[in-house]
Amino acid sequence: MGSLLMQVRKGMKVYDNAKNEVGTVDYVHFGDEDPQHPGPETEGVSPAVRADVNSVVEIIAEVFSPDRLPEELKSRLLREGFIRVAVPGLFQADRFVLPSQIHTVNGEQVMLNISKSALLEPAEM
Repeated sequence: MGSLLMQVRKGMKVYDNAKNEVGTVDYVHFGDEDPQHPGPETEGVSPAVRADVNSVVEIIAEVFSPDRLPEELKSRLLREGFIRVAVPGLFQADRFVLPSQIHTVNGEQVMLNISKSALLEPAEM
């Protein structure tokens, strides 16, 4: 499943298992073997990929702020990798997709194996 995550790029459209559009890939993190020493496992224009960012605390602050995620979940997302999906709508929160929730990646589309309502959403955590 990690290989599917490697095919995802910023700007791709994300669809749930009912083929409903969820949003657009905003950020991709490929996962860290050792979250205390993150490496260059990210893609996109996120500030988290700047050369001067060198600690997991700074990465978390850049990627998840102002979202409030439990520490356990932050660690899991950083370890396993994730996609942050920008959801359209004024009052919509970004969603987080784990590699195990990706069904396929085709062209410019990411198809999930779960519904939009089952995705990780900071407001629910």
